[in-house]
Amino acid sequence: MALIFCCAIFAQSAEDLMKKAETSFNNDGGVKANFTLAVENKAKATSESFDGTILMKGNKFFIQTPEIKVWYNGTDQWTLLSNSDEVNLTAPAEAESDAMNPSVLFKLYKNGFKATKLQDKKVDNQNYYQIRLEPKTKRADLRSITVLINKSNFQIKEIVMDQNNQSANKIRITQYNRNQSLKDSDFIFNPKQYPNIDIIDLR
Repeated sequence: MALIFCCAIFAQSAEDLMKKAETSFNNDGGVKANFTLAVENKAKATSESFDGTILMKGNKFFIQTPEIKVWYNGTDQWTLLSNSDEVNLTAPAEAESDAMNPSVLFKLYKNGFKATKLQDKKVDNQNYYQIRLEPKTKRADLRSITVLINKSNFQIKEIVMDQNNQSANKIRITQYNRNQSLKDSDFIFNPKQYPNIDIIDLR
């Protein structure tokens, strides 16, 4: 009985739940998701939020918000700010692309971060596991990342990044569509669609 009890605890470990979430994401193929990003500054008592869309396939992604569009094809990255007549083309290092890539979350629990299972949470009548990721070595920017994982399908619902400057970014997935037919061209800036935009090659 003691062995069964110990095995049950291990099955619910934070690392195991993150691994199941990673497997679920990898099996989803092309993903299109809508999200809401809320930015809160506790020190200044200010907050703002906006909606966005993201396409993901492997390590490729496209992010669109009212302020920015970012295409990343696994090698090159195009960044276009709203009301700008230029798009910056870069070949970011892995660490730089990771800063924009949502799938990097699945790297953190394996290297450099400690995963801890918190109390389960209920959102919109759905039950979620709650995992906190904390850097093993002190960082100047990031204090912790808290992730909500759906108990039924292991899809990620919410990511909260707490900064050391008393600000926090909360990303909540409002719609998640898997097995989307996404083409490689979806992750590459197409100048024909933006005829008045100049490409600034910074590679």
